[in-house]
Amino acid sequence: MLGRMIRAFSAALAAVSLMAVAGCGASEDVPPAAESHDSAVASEAPKDVDYRTLLDGITYKGQPVAVRTPEQIEEFIQMSRDAEAGNAVDNVKVEPAECAESVTDPARANHAERMSVDNYAMADLDVDSFTLIAEAADIADYRKTDLEKSDGSCDKYTVTMHGYTQHITDKEIPFEGDANKGRAIISHSVFDDGTEVTLYSVAAEKNGAFIDVVIKDDSQESIDAANATLDQVLARL
Repeated sequence: MLGRMIRAFSAALAAVSLMAVAGCGASEDVPPAAESHDSAVASEAPKDVDYRTLLDGITYKGQPVAVRTPEQIEEFIQMSRDAEAGNAVDNVKVEPAECAESVTDPARANHAERMSVDNYAMADLDVDSFTLIAEAADIADYRKTDLEKSDGSCDKYTVTMHGYTQHITDKEIPFEGDANKGRAIISHSVFDDGTEVTLYSVAAEKNGAFIDVVIKDDSQESIDAANATLDQVLARL
């Protein structure tokens, strides 16, 4: 079920960060900041950031992450482009209706045509269904790190797509990290077949790069480990 969720959600929202992968896109439960989307566009990624090697040697809980090959990245990019071309996000139904824009807007702000193996990287690990994404921040018009904190009105919502329904409850927790800005969210999902999934997502933006770590575990030990992995990447930027 989790694998189906990851594949479907990634394709439907064309985000990954992440968002992306495993439901991260649906964690965007607040309206954009008062500034316009254009003014929130991140500056061009530093020229000395090599996304092809940025994640090499990064670890989670002491284990090296499995960095996706350029061929696998190209496949993911094409999937994202196909989803955008097919307006897949338009098939996502959100309840309550007043939360729809805040849930789907971050996916609409993503531009797959800007993605390439030179500005996008991803790594995975079987432990805690770990996923790590690193990309040039200007791939999207804005990110969840650009959004204001929730007022609580859309902390609970329902997403329906691809023939299944996902009831989501989000909880924002304090972000700590050496970054220009960041955000951390715990999302608990209950699917229509009774499956329950809890995800921790922590994202940061630094020097023109956007980093997102997602794990299927909200224990303090795993949250600390995910934050430590994020810190490893941030230290290279």
